[in-house]
Amino acid sequence: MKGILQSALFSVGALAFTTLSFGQERDAEVPTDTADNSPQIEEIIVSAQRREDSGQKLGLTLVVLDENELERRLAQSLPDIAYMLNNVEMFEDFGGQGQPVWVIRGVGLQDFNANNTPTAAIYVDEVYQSSSVQGGSGLFDTQQVEVLKGPQGGLYGRNTSGGVVRQMSNRASLDGTESKASVGIGSWSETRLSSSFNLPVSERSALRFAGQRIQSKDAWQTSTVTGKHHGEKDLWDIRAWWLTQLSEDSKIEFKLYAGENNSELPLARSVGLYTPTGEYCDAVLLGRRDEASCNNYAGYVDNQADYTPVSAQSRNGSRSLSDPINALDNDYVGASAYYTRDLDLQKFGSAQMQIIANRESFNYGMTFDYDGSPGEFGHQVAASDIDTQSLELRLVSTSAASLQWQLGALLANESFTEDRQFLLADNTPVGLVRGQLDYDQTTHSRALYAQGEYSFSSNWKVSGSVRYSDEQKKYRDGSVLAPAFPAPFDVIAAGLNGDYKLGDRWSGDLGLNWQVSDTALLYASIAKGFKAGGFFGGFIFDPLEFVSYEEETVYAYEVGAKTVLADGRLRLNGSLFWYDYRDVQGFKNVSVIPPNGGAALVLEQLGGIGDAEHSGVDVDMTWLVGYGWSLSAGLSYLDARIVRGGAVTVNLLGLEQSTLGERPYAPHWSSFASLAYERELTRDLILEGALTWHYRDDFSGHLTSNVDKAVSSLPGYGLVDANLVLGSAANSWSLSLWAKNIADKVYSPRRVYDSLGSYVDIMGQPRSYGLQLQLMW
Repeated sequence: MKGILQSALFSVGALAFTTLSFGQERDAEVPTDTADNSPQIEEIIVSAQRREDSGQKLGLTLVVLDENELERRLAQSLPDIAYMLNNVEMFEDFGGQGQPVWVIRGVGLQDFNANNTPTAAIYVDEVYQSSSVQGGSGLFDTQQVEVLKGPQGGLYGRNTSGGVVRQMSNRASLDGTESKASVGIGSWSETRLSSSFNLPVSERSALRFAGQRIQSKDAWQTSTVTGKHHGEKDLWDIRAWWLTQLSEDSKIEFKLYAGENNSELPLARSVGLYTPTGEYCDAVLLGRRDEASCNNYAGYVDNQADYTPVSAQSRNGSRSLSDPINALDNDYVGASAYYTRDLDLQKFGSAQMQIIANRESFNYGMTFDYDGSPGEFGHQVAASDIDTQSLELRLVSTSAASLQWQLGALLANESFTEDRQFLLADNTPVGLVRGQLDYDQTTHSRALYAQGEYSFSSNWKVSGSVRYSDEQKKYRDGSVLAPAFPAPFDVIAAGLNGDYKLGDRWSGDLGLNWQVSDTALLYASIAKGFKAGGFFGGFIFDPLEFVSYEEETVYAYEVGAKTVLADGRLRLNGSLFWYDYRDVQGFKNVSVIPPNGGAALVLEQLGGIGDAEHSGVDVDMTWLVGYGWSLSAGLSYLDARIVRGGAVTVNLLGLEQSTLGERPYAPHWSSFASLAYERELTRDLILEGALTWHYRDDFSGHLTSNVDKAVSSLPGYGLVDANLVLGSAANSWSLSLWAKNIADKVYSPRRVYDSLGSYVDIMGQPRSYGLQLQLMW
């Protein structure tokens, strides 16, 4: 480990030396054209710090994908871009974007309950998404997505210990009429329709409408229970913007949006672990799987002559034993208002006042077969009603002065109502028909923050931010009912009430930038972020288990370099980071006796699992090779592990172990490379193409027994995508041919356990391809 970190440090140091050496030799600005008129990398303008700036002049690790790049990378929704980024993972307990959770640089609570908040905050058009189930936002008519790696506790506050993901849609504009429409067809009879148009209705007002519709009449999986295909898509989203320019220095914008997602979720692939009498089979005890000799949990419980062995499933999950019930039932509606006014603050210079108000209602529904086999051994049916309200006031300096500053205040209220059932009528060893979980949770959040940047010379800048947060959560009327097998009802817990109040309320950052030249930057920063605590949102078997868990905090130290070389044709950025992570939230296994007695169950319990250290390096490059060729690539190394104060957990052999060790969903190596080509065929036709490879190393985490290794190993994998685009030089139309997972790689990004004995794999989608026609006028 020490040698690897030394190599990483040497790499970033070499990049810094290159930045320093080449930067001092360059002129003040990158010329727009070189002597041979070769193309140059375009400057990326971002709003990560709430004001427009060049991404190359910000002292933080930042990945930006604009509208063209999102289309080139075949991204349909926000979670699609995670696997394209190094040191970024997507944890999806149910697959199919049922509950996407971002894990950035190994920081991310992998929770399967919708009442919890992710550690990487999602902002859509400047509005915070309070639950992970709201993170599947569609990327239609999107201007840009910015992924900020590392804690962002100053400007963004709570639940940003991993980072921030910002999606900005195209807004209404007075600049003229603009229309776009596309129709696409793909594998499994999938069709995608999307359109947008911008219409100035007067000199001072404009409207913009956008929407998408995605459907499929076929799917790549088949359930052996019915013999029918499963995995059809059925979703729509609409968005409307209205702009009114009240005066030369003020405007108001309204956004209305709504959508539904009734798509089927992927079927899980059942895992064979047991002998017919319920012990672990020999292969599993040796740390491997053998589907020919090992039964799944249903095979142990219903060991009948007509039992379908797990070997009847296909290796890639296209044929599954699961009951075909996995599906979403989501709908949402919301409205936002944005008021902006330019101010003259006299001796304090010019500034802009921004007011952002939002109200959203999101109804989340999900059905999932946790046992992945015929029969009702563990079926979850969940319905969560989420209602959010927020109001934010900002004052941002806009004058070209040495001191840039901003002040802000935020009020937010969130309510969450859970109605969940767990059905297990066929699970006779447990002795229950079903479990019923109900509760209400409310969250009240308040914050004040300030941020400033001071340039004390033409090359040196110091920046800092500070934020005070106040958050309270109330868990009310919690109850767990478990009808015995057979009836009557047994009340396990009722009248559960709890209160949580944020204890560690200060966060922020401090940074130092050295602008070696207009094309080279060296920076260092210290930051503190946090994720609030709260309440476990799942089933409990003992009221004594009902306790709140505390917030986690992270202190992050980062140094980096950003530079543009080779006459503007090569952009090379790198950073080295180290995190001191306190009171990490996570799951540990505990042994619990069911209400009716019998064998102990190993259940997952949410709480503190110790302190962690994360260290690693990120390097990203864009190179315009020449003759129409360009190369984009990224490489990251990460070491994330619990190092102090480990809690006690139970492994699959029932042995007590410490949580100390490597963290899951934190692969040591992750990378991507994209080779693109563009050529002008005629004066009116342009041909573009791209081949992209994404890779992540093993991300199993610490496994303490052979059984755990056989069940929970998550081997690394690499995927290859491609697209080819023929379009007009006037950008009036384009025809795209695309393909994903060209090599038809078999992989699984997630293992799922139902806490009763069943284990399943969530499989990645096999090779797919499609065609899209886009018209612009």
